[in-house]
Amino acid sequence: MIYCIVTVTRQLSEEKDEMWRKIITESLAFSAIATAWTCCSFFFLDVIFVPTFHAEWVFFMMVAYYLIGFFFAWRRYK
Repeated sequence: MIYCIVTVTRQLSEEKDEMWRKIITESLAFSAIATAWTCCSFFFLDVIFVPTFHAEWVFFMMVAYYLIGFFFAWRRYK
């Protein structure tokens, strides 16, 4: 995980202009917050006997939330 964070930070700081850095950073922030919110809400849904989810679903949710956040950030700065 630390390697991924260092790699993303290095790529953002070296090769992108300011607008793309802003779009990607907002997309990553939205993805992290939305994924954390979704994962925390599953603990409450466990009380009403909703089926549990597997750990690999978190990665797919995070990618989906990143794409959603990227679309809205890209549209905002278009």
